Amino acid sequence: TGYLGALGTLAALNRRAEEGGCYLVRVSLARTAMWVQSLGKVPDVSAACFREDSFTKEAKAFAEAEGYVARGVNPHYGEISHLCPVLRMSETPPRWEVQTNPIGTYPLEW
Repeated sequence: TGYLGALGTLAALNRRAEEGGCYLVRVSLARTAMWVQSLGKVPDVSAACFREDSFTKEAKAFAEAEGYVARGVNPHYGEISHLCPVLRMSETPPRWEVQTNPIGTYPLEW
């Protein structure tokens, strides 16, 4: 949903630069999830194209060399790695207060 919102924002900014005007971008996490579910399971034949190839190996190596990959240990899932935010600010570095946990780790509350 975040990527779709960013894409919509960039498209709106591009349109504003070319045509002028004001544009509103709306995204919904629930609607995005429904859309992804509607796509169905990827057939095994198509899944072959998602296997790691030389390009993905090079992309991973570049991301790691440039410091865009963070690694850590999660008590529930073991060793994990993820992409870091591309934007870096000196006085407000990104951080996570709580790690990813299995459903039911914390009681439901509002």
